[in-house]
Amino acid sequence: LIGVNVQKAAGSPKLYKRMIDLSNGSDHIIFDRILCHGETFAASASNELLGCVFANNSTYIAVVNSWMYDTYCMGTCTDSQVYVAGTGTAQDGPHKLYNNLLATGGESWIFGGGGNYPAATPVSRDIEIRRNHSFKPLTWMLPVGGDDGSSNGVHPINKNHGEFKNGERILLEGNVMENNWHGW
Repeated sequence: LIGVNVQKAAGSPKLYKRMIDLSNGSDHIIFDRILCHGETFAASASNELLGCVFANNSTYIAVVNSWMYDTYCMGTCTDSQVYVAGTGTAQDGPHKLYNNLLATGGESWIFGGGGNYPAATPVSRDIEIRRNHSFKPLTWMLPVGGDDGSSNGVHPINKNHGEFKNGERILLEGNVMENNWHGW
C-alpha cells in the first residue's frame, strides 16, 4: 500500500483499537510512504488513540518511509504504541520498520508481553528496526507544555521509545530516539 492516509477524524470518539488491524493472520503487506495519525494533543479523552498498526499473528509485515504520529493515551487508556506485535496466539514475523517518523506517548514499537494464559505466547522472530526517528513532542512534557489551566490536569501518558518483552533475531540499528522521559 503506497501513499495511504489513515487518520482519526477530528472530533470522533476515542478509538479503543489500533487503526490498522492485521491480527487475523495477515501476511506479505508493505506500507510505504503512508500517514497514520490521530488528532493533535488536546485535553479531551475523546482524542485518545491507541496506535496505528496491530500486527499480532501476522507475517512478513513492513512499514517503510512513513509517518505515524499523534497517538497517545491520557488516562482512560494506559498505553499507546505505533506498532504492536508478539502478543497473539500464533507465531508472527518477520517485521520491518525502516526509515519512519514514529511519535507516540507510549512506545514507538512493542513486541511481546500480555501472555495467553494458560498457553505460552509465541515469540516474534526476525525483527528489523532501522533508521527510524522516534519522537515525543516537547509540548507533551509538563516543564515545557506546562499546565496553564486549559488542560484541566490532563496530559499524555509518556513512556519509552521501544520495548521488547521477548523476541528472536532482532536488528536495532541507526535509530534516533528524541525527547524521552517518563511521567508528567
